[in-house]
Amino acid sequence: DWISLTLEEPEEAKEISCSRVFTEPTLDGDLSDWEDVEGAVIMLTGANGGLPYPGGYSSIKCTYDNNNIYFAFEVPGKYRFNTTDNHLCASIGTMWKVGPLADYRNMGGCPVILGGTYGSKCDGVPETCYPYRVDLGAHWELKTTEMGVLYEGNRTSGTGNDPIANNDDEYAVTPYCRPDDDDADAADDWSGAWLHTSPDSSDGGSYVFEMRRPLTTESVISDVQLYAGETYDFGFAYWDPYENEETGWSKAGHYVTGQSQDWISLTLEEPEEAKEISCSRVFTEPTLDGDLSD
Repeated sequence: DWISLTLEEPEEAKEISCSRVFTEPTLDGDLSDWEDVEGAVIMLTGANGGLPYPGGYSSIKCTYDNNNIYFAFEVPGKYRFNTTDNHLCASIGTMWKVGPLADYRNMGGCPVILGGTYGSKCDGVPETCYPYRVDLGAHWELKTTEMGVLYEGNRTSGTGNDPIANNDDEYAVTPYCRPDDDDADAADDWSGAWLHTSPDSSDGGSYVFEMRRPLTTESVISDVQLYAGETYDFGFAYWDPYENEETGWSKAGHYVTGQSQDWISLTLEEPEEAKEISCSRVFTEPTLDGDLSD
């Protein structure tokens, strides 16, 4: 008789754990230094329609050290790139809950500003909307960049705008009010590199985005502040350059985490502290030079 063969779907993560590391990853798009980090398997869905991303499951890996948080985002999809049109390149963004009333689906959902042009920068955020703030970090559009190159943020710029790599640090209170970080302590705090694993192939491969941000920043108005042992409301978004064969992605056509409905939890896990120390027997003494490779 027949035997059953089932293609099991991976169990989708309900939360993301960021592990503590002592060696920071090299941000170059090569994920070989992330091999020991367990990733969260995520099915991205349309922000407005809720349909699954046609490319399949994505992966999010996260680590942190004393100073920074690091991400490795991997999204399957065909390569596309254009040096004059961001819509014909892949794009990503992260979203964090800052204000206590911030809603996931409406990028904050401040009732004072629930109309206008979708994705507008807007001229200013009224203070009545501050409880609805979300931090939009690493909103990256790629047309001015190259694969495998690290683009550093600018922590003294006074703005979240990135005029070189367009890896902007923004915040929002609705989809109709999304300015670059613009308070007195604003800066572009995100650095990153990207690549595609099969840029010469007509199909297949994945986009890889490696990102870094300081755990704490100068701006408590527009940036979430991150601490070991704490859990945060988080979201990730991807704009597919093949959403439309001719025009690429649209602002409202992005795919997001949380089944398009809600935040997912992201926790900076504290390492388990050792209760004892074991000294192993060696037959070759280490060289005392400050280099720990031996």
